[in-house]
Amino acid sequence: MNKVKNITITALACFSFGGAIVATNSLTNAVPTVAAASQENIDIANRDIATYLANCQQYESNDKQFDGYTSIKNIQYLGNKQVKVTVNDDFYQLSKPHRDLLIDSLQNGVIGTLMDDQQQKLAESDVHKGMKTKFYLNNQLIGQSSKQNNRVMDWKK
Repeated sequence: MNKVKNITITALACFSFGGAIVATNSLTNAVPTVAAASQENIDIANRDIATYLANCQQYESNDKQFDGYTSIKNIQYLGNKQVKVTVNDDFYQLSKPHRDLLIDSLQNGVIGTLMDDQQQKLAESDVHKGMKTKFYLNNQLIGQSSKQNNRVMDWKK
């Protein structure tokens, strides 16, 4: 009887240990899936932001509210509330007040797109702060959000 009892206890211990290994393997396999889902969300957000930019550029000819959007080549959401904007050479033809208005509108559009698609959870304070934004012309950084306020740009030129 003791032999049967010892075998049963040993078998139960092996099953428990085996189950722990399976559970551990399942958890470690879930980590890449979570990371992939996060990248997938960023990819979806960038697709939707590209659609937003294309719509704004299309409306520009008929509505002064969208004036300046054709000066923007690309808007890319990088994650962690950071945006990269690539502009055309004619971007500097816009007056500074016009650029500031365009940037504010652009940030609001990106934030709205992210929130509409639920790709990024943003608190109301995040919406007011805006997103850390960097501007590039010909792969050169020409401006970025101020350290004190994401809505204010520090220009290199």
